[in-house]
Amino acid sequence: MPDSGPPPEKSTKRNERELGPAILVRLFVLHQRLCRGEKVTAIDLARELEVDERTIRRDLETMANDLGAPVERDASARTYFYAHTCDFLPMVKFSPAQAFAVAVALHAFAAAEGASAELVSALGALTPLIGGIVSFPLNELGTVVSAPTTDGAFRFAELLVHAAIHRRELRVTYLRLTPGAEPKEHRLEPLHLAPLDHQWTLIARVSGQATIKHFLFSRMQEVAATGMTFERPADFDAAHHLAGSIGRFAGNQDIEVRLAFAPKLAGYAWEEFRRHPSARRTDRPDGRTEITLRVNNYADIKNAAMRYGDHVEVLAPPQLREKVRHALATALAQYG
Repeated sequence: MPDSGPPPEKSTKRNERELGPAILVRLFVLHQRLCRGEKVTAIDLARELEVDERTIRRDLETMANDLGAPVERDASARTYFYAHTCDFLPMVKFSPAQAFAVAVALHAFAAAEGASAELVSALGALTPLIGGIVSFPLNELGTVVSAPTTDGAFRFAELLVHAAIHRRELRVTYLRLTPGAEPKEHRLEPLHLAPLDHQWTLIARVSGQATIKHFLFSRMQEVAATGMTFERPADFDAAHHLAGSIGRFAGNQDIEVRLAFAPKLAGYAWEEFRRHPSARRTDRPDGRTEITLRVNNYADIKNAAMRYGDHVEVLAPPQLREKVRHALATALAQYG
């Protein structure tokens, strides 16, 4: 059936259409397709979004008339396209902090309700608004994801996002968990924000150093801008940095880890580790399951392995095997 219908008419008259959540999701998806320079038909879009063609044409009219998007139609090809580059829907304006808050809310909703393709697309469409500063595991929204905490951990979120985007140095008073230790003041250069081990974390370089560390939102007591700016490290890549993380700690090592799990807990272990991009699973002749992955620090993987008690054996590397052996011997000594 051929595509039909007039092109979206440009008008100065305001449309009274109420933009509910379902419509906004479709508009984000349509914008995402068009801003990539694609020429699309109403038939294909209707099929993709599981609505009728009339709804799609009305959505395109809303984008053109109400939101100021440069939607045009090629009558001969019956396709829609953007007449010029349009990074954002002109009249759907989010500040970075608002985009962050909306994405966190959608992320939590997906955890509770399950992620549809439209929701994943909407989250993806928010990414340009935050400028690559915040990571969301968009390909994992169907797995278990912790909802945001309500203990005030997000009270500095707006300042953290703004500082990361605009390269503003921050002074952060950070709670230390060592008994009797006073909070420590850090001067930090914010690089990225991401949920690690179910806790929102600031990835930052310590000013004047090459060290990149992780700082939990929940342990920040005071955050203020110093008035200084900084240059982002030329070699910092958030995706590469996060690829070696399985928890809250940071590292710059490249460690290949081999773990053998007893059948009773092998499925649970794979459920945990399979989300890591380097994770591989093989069945061993002795009936155990071997999981191999590459990490950037020993602390997280040691803690993760020890959670499985006598149902796991560290096969490699020798350094990790010794760390686990020492920790278990120390624990055993405490019980006489």
